[in-house]
Amino acid sequence: MPSLIETLHQGYLNDDLYSQAQEILVQQAGPKPEPETLQEALQIASSKGRFDVVELIASCYTDIDDPLESVLGWTKLFQLVIYGTTEELEVALQAAKENQDILEQTDTCHRTPFLCSILVGDRDKAQRLLQAGSNPLACGQEGEPPVFYAICHDNVDMLNFLISKWNGDNQDGGGTSIVEQTDRLDNTPLMHAVRKRAVQCVNALLREHKVNVSGDNNPLPSLVDDNLNSNCSTTPVISNTTTREILFALVQAGARMEEMDSEDRAKLRGYANTWGKWDELLPTVSADDFADGCCVQFGDANPERVEDPFWKVMVQCGASAYSAFVQFESSAAESCRPIWSFDRFGKSCTLLPDGRFVEIAGEHEDYYDPDFAIYNDVVVHDGKGNCEFYSYPEEVFPCTDFHTATLVPSLEEQLSQEEEVAAVAGGSMIYIIGCVGYPQDRRPGFTPVFGLHVDTWKMERIETSGDMPGWIARHKAVYDPLSSSISITGGWIIVNPEEGRGVENKDEFTLNLQTRAWTRKSATP
Repeated sequence: MPSLIETLHQGYLNDDLYSQAQEILVQQAGPKPEPETLQEALQIASSKGRFDVVELIASCYTDIDDPLESVLGWTKLFQLVIYGTTEELEVALQAAKENQDILEQTDTCHRTPFLCSILVGDRDKAQRLLQAGSNPLACGQEGEPPVFYAICHDNVDMLNFLISKWNGDNQDGGGTSIVEQTDRLDNTPLMHAVRKRAVQCVNALLREHKVNVSGDNNPLPSLVDDNLNSNCSTTPVISNTTTREILFALVQAGARMEEMDSEDRAKLRGYANTWGKWDELLPTVSADDFADGCCVQFGDANPERVEDPFWKVMVQCGASAYSAFVQFESSAAESCRPIWSFDRFGKSCTLLPDGRFVEIAGEHEDYYDPDFAIYNDVVVHDGKGNCEFYSYPEEVFPCTDFHTATLVPSLEEQLSQEEEVAAVAGGSMIYIIGCVGYPQDRRPGFTPVFGLHVDTWKMERIETSGDMPGWIARHKAVYDPLSSSISITGGWIIVNPEEGRGVENKDEFTLNLQTRAWTRKSATP
């Protein structure tokens, strides 16, 4: 059985934590736990906001009259906020009118009584503390604003109370919105909710309070080919996702799965037990299977379903082409370079409503590497560790990278969501827009658009007209079901295909999916 300390660290969000801690304490009833252990356990449970477990552990003390105050710094006011009735708290607040300082006293976690009332989830107590003069902007030890404490236990009611209270007190619109306030590490409430797996708060922030999932988290990279793979300086909110339910919510709100860490994305696709283990998985591929699948190749049909053991292992473990080259070092390996790899930059990842993931094309390594290649395949993951491969003739779907892949549900699917839509007839389709591509394929002034039919995986070239963005890449795309259109913002546009240099896109371009015509909305000078 894990120790009390281990249990508290690992299971603070677990509904069974109280009974688990109780069982451990009962089993240790012979010699009672060491004072150091009890003290550490109290501090951990308190820091996690598990005040029920705090009370349980405190009952084990026999040599200290009030361990809550001596160990945690909980004065009588704190204890009334956490364990007392509203009436008892009101009496204490009336008695404290001449001593307002006690309202801002902090415990060992640098929390005020008001912040603890939020953790308790008692709106009446929180309201009475505010009426008594508590600071509504009090922050925790790491600068956590009040809404973070509502999110800690996924308390949507308290979250909405705080937001409503803030909006009522700031009707002039001054100051930073409460849903944009950050801690000292610049974590927003949405980031905190995602990290805490607070599903209800995530949905409330996205749907009711319209929090932007992207914000300014995606600065433009350098506009030269040599730096296409540079990392953004700020971590996107989706990178903290560990559950499918939250992932769905973020993607529906416009977050891009491409911004997730490759390992985290692999776990959600079902490869948690195999990712990164190429030293174990590559040896399971026979020399013949490697020889059959090692080369980058195009399909002969639209689509061509590919069954390849080598490709499957490469997807499961995420190995680079060079790792495969070392494993199968031979004349065959040398002759087939670039070696096929799924360790790619600039590939898109689209989440389907049924839980499948669709990853499209991308590039491996830089242009000077012997294994550099830009791909034109499609890999469909079932989310359980299995995948399907589809290849295409180069003239049907050219090699593509740093594009966007936007799912447009079928009219039937959109109507089932009770939305007023102006959808395109037909089945669901993923619209693939933009590309970097090979220099010889780049056409300045033209924007490549392809449609991937989700029901058949057939690729269709979409002919468009109007004021198109040009040869754009690294942009963002958002689908609007009300107007049946996809809007393109950000990114950069190649103007000289030979040099591969681009200019920053400052305009918004919209593709009407019914007329297939582009329009431009110029940015304000």
